[in-house]
Order: sequence, then structure tokens, then C-alpha cells
Amino acid sequence: MDANAEPTRDDARAQRLWGVLAGLLVVLTWSGWITLSRQGVGSVLTIYDLAMLRFGTAALVTAPLWPTYHWRRVRWGRALIVALGCGFPYVLLSFAGLRTIGAASAGVIVNGSLPLSSALLAVVFCKRRPRPAVWLTCVVVLAADVLMMGGGLSGTGALTSVGGVACLLLAAVVLATYMVAMEAWRFGVRDVLVLVPLINGALLIPVWWLLLPSRLSEATLSQIALQAGYQGIVVSVLALVVLTILTFSKNIYTASIASYYTFYLIERFDVSVQVSQYLLFVFLGAAALGTVLGGPIGDRFGAKFVIWFSILGVLPFTLALPFVNLFWTIVLSGVIGLILASAFPAIVVFAQELVPGRVGMIAGIFFGLAFGFGGIGAAVLGVVADHTGIDYVFWLCSFLPLLGLLTVFLPDMKGRAG
Repeated sequence: MDANAEPTRDDARAQRLWGVLAGLLVVLTWSGWITLSRQGVGSVLTIYDLAMLRFGTAALVTAPLWPTYHWRRVRWGRALIVALGCGFPYVLLSFAGLRTIGAASAGVIVNGSLPLSSALLAVVFCKRRPRPAVWLTCVVVLAADVLMMGGGLSGTGALTSVGGVACLLLAAVVLATYMVAMEAWRFGVRDVLVLVPLINGALLIPVWWLLLPSRLSEATLSQIALQAGYQGIVVSVLALVVLTILTFSKNIYTASIASYYTFYLIERFDVSVQVSQYLLFVFLGAAALGTVLGGPIGDRFGAKFVIWFSILGVLPFTLALPFVNLFWTIVLSGVIGLILASAFPAIVVFAQELVPGRVGMIAGIFFGLAFGFGGIGAAVLGVVADHTGIDYVFWLCSFLPLLGLLTVFLPDMKGRAG
């Protein structure tokens, strides 16, 4: 399908679903960030130290993407607005507000004002007219925000600084600018991963080094590592982490079947060792066939569709496997092997598109690291089986494909900067 074609109704529904689920991840990630940031501003580190750790670490992590990025196509004015919208102006305003405002109250202020700020900016700069339902939602969220802020002000809560509230409100406006600009100018995930840390690091770090107050030398190594890790790494490597977890879930299930399926059949159905080996071949043969078929299916329907179908679509069959008779165990094991293995080519291709020019690194992650963890997982399951029984292990493994829900957080590789 042409990337410029109008989306179908099903495509629009899928985009809305992914948007909602991705939004939930943003809430969880942002909640952790604001909590750790509140801890950070209460430590010996200055807010400028925290901002430097955030963008300096992120720039180092995403540096492997620089050589293959399409630099000649970058519109630097737009890139600067997008980068600063979620960059150090937003971060410094948030840190300044968190000095006097508690994490929970700060979340209420920013999240409550963000929808209305985004809607207003979309009207002014994108000439869009949100539907009445959108305006109503913004008003309801803002009203709830005001009520919760009022409760904090009337009691002995954390809302004690008008300056802190003002900083957080400005931070919401700055972040809303980023959200509107990113959508209007069609910046993709890879654009954000490369440009945001690089631009913010290049602008902030020299000023921090020469002019801004710093107490980095007084902080402990654990404080620095915690802030650098969460501020700079969590968001930057999220997509690769999701792909690795998906591969891990597939590999550990496959390893558990290959290692313990024969024992399960012998104990559950009292078959001979020879018959159990034949039945194991059904699973392994289907897995080999699924690996072969996964490639052309991914070329036809897209890698993300195959990942969705092969990892999450196998869930009903894995959940049913521990409860069916011998005949259906044979049938389901073949179906599971066929569907589950079809994900691997799509995962590897998707990862190579996400980090082009780094074939060796991707091969190391998905052929070495993930397979190794799959083997370790199988060994751990062996210990569990010794203590609880083989039936319990197979029931426990039946839930591993639930990790396929993480597919919703993978980016759309069609997105590119305008």
C-alpha cells in the first residue's frame, strides 16, 4: 500500500487502538520519570546536572544511529522546534516546578493542562477544528485538575508555591508544542531518537560546562547512575527492548517445549520415549516451516502484522495446551510451532530497519543474547519443574505469549521527518 494513500476505516481504528495503548505506556513511563525527577531535585544534583545527564546519556546511546541518518533531508528549523519542545526547556521547567511541588501534584498539573494546550495549539498553528467531544474532554480533564489542585491548596499538601505551579504549566505548553509539531511535520520515531538528544546535548552541555552551577562531583555514583539511566536510556532504547523481550518470550517458550515436552507427554499421557520423540518432531518441524513461511508473509503484510499475529495470536493455543487430550496436544503443538516461529524473521527485519547499518549488532542481540536467555529460561524452568511438577511449568509457560502485547509500542517505520 502506498504510504501516502488515505487510511482505511480499519487502519484508522488500529491507529486509535495503538495510540491509546501507547498513551498508557507514556503515562507509566512519565509517572516513573516524574517520581525519580522529584527524587533527583531533592538530591545534591542541580536541575542543570539532571538535564545534562538526561540528554548527554541519550546522545551517547543513540550515537550508533547517526552515520546512517538522512541528514540532508533534515529541516533544521522544524527539527529545532521539535527537539526543544521535549528537550531541556521542558525538562528544566519541570525540574524547577518539582523543587516545591510533589510528584503526584505535579502530575495532576501537567497532565490536566496538556490536553487543552495541545488542542489550542492545533487550532492556532495547524488550523484544525477538534470535534466537540474533544473540547468536552479537555474541559472535564481541566475541571478535575482544578479540583485536585484546590484540594492540595486547601490542605497541607505539596502545592505551596505559585512559582512551581507556573513552571509546570509552562512545561505543559512546551510539551504540547512538541506533540503538535511532531504530528504536523510527520516526524518519525527514528527522527526523534536521533535529533532530540543530539540537538539538546549540543546546546545544553557546553553552556552547562561553562556557565551553569553544578554539584555533579558531590553526588554519589548511585545517584548519577540512577538519573542517567532513567532520564537518558529508558526512552531511547525502548523499541529495541520491546523487540528483545518479544524474541525472548518466543525463545523461552520454544526452549521449554524442546527441553521438557517429552517428559510432559510421558508423565501426562504415559507414552513411550520413542513416541514422545516423534511428537516432539511435530512441534520442531512445524517451527522450521513457520520460520520459512514468516519471511514471505512479512513481505506481503508487513513485519509488524506478522509479529502481532505470530506472538499474540498463538496465545489461545498455548493456554489450551495444558488442558487437552493427547490428540489435541499433538494438533496444538504443531499449530503453536508454526505460528510462533513465523515471528522471528519479522522481528529481525524490523530491528534491522530500526537500526540500519548495524547488522552485526542486531544479529548479536537476536541470535546471541535472546537465544542465550531462552536457554537460561529453560534451565530456570527446570528448577521450577523439580519443585512444582512439569504440568505446572507448562501451564506457566502458556502465559508467555502475553508479552506479545508489547508489540503495540513498536514504532511505525513509515514515519519520516518532513
